[in-house]
Amino acid sequence: MFKLVSKLQVLTTKLKRISQTTLLAGLFCFAALPTVLAQPTAPIAAIKTIESAPSWKSLTAAQQTALKPMQADWTNLDANRKKKWMAVAQRYQTMSSADQARMHERMEQWAKLTPVQRSAARDNYSAVLSSPNTTGGNGNDAAAKANLNDQWTKYQALPSEKKARLNEQANKVDTSKTKPLSTP
Repeated sequence: MFKLVSKLQVLTTKLKRISQTTLLAGLFCFAALPTVLAQPTAPIAAIKTIESAPSWKSLTAAQQTALKPMQADWTNLDANRKKKWMAVAQRYQTMSSADQARMHERMEQWAKLTPVQRSAARDNYSAVLSSPNTTGGNGNDAAAKANLNDQWTKYQALPSEKKARLNEQANKVDTSKTKPLSTP
């Protein structure tokens, strides 16, 4: 159980750092936007082409059914993200109706996230996958997944007070290791 708490604390700390980094990167990109748009090499027509390829109307009926929760955000997605969602739509056709319903529910949850939250979720997912505890350092991915699922099940079985306490512990920042800012 201690290992689970430690892992959750580490992941929570990493997620906070990733969120801060993502926010700063987003701010830098936003600050550079007027410069990019002022350049004659970035016409508005090119930006619209990126947004519309492929458009929602160009999707097949089956793809539109599979991606229905993403319809409102479709025009805001870049071409790469659209391709990824279209690959999800292909898998959707082979799923049972219960799995399809669960997928739509998760897509709706994803659509409600802010771009910063989505980026943090992607980074957190990558961090979990690259963790030696989830990739099975000995090459046994199935055992590692089973171990991770077991730990998650144990965590979910904890009383809410215990979960809250663990979250508080994970949110504490060790200020003894931070350096004070120097004055100019």
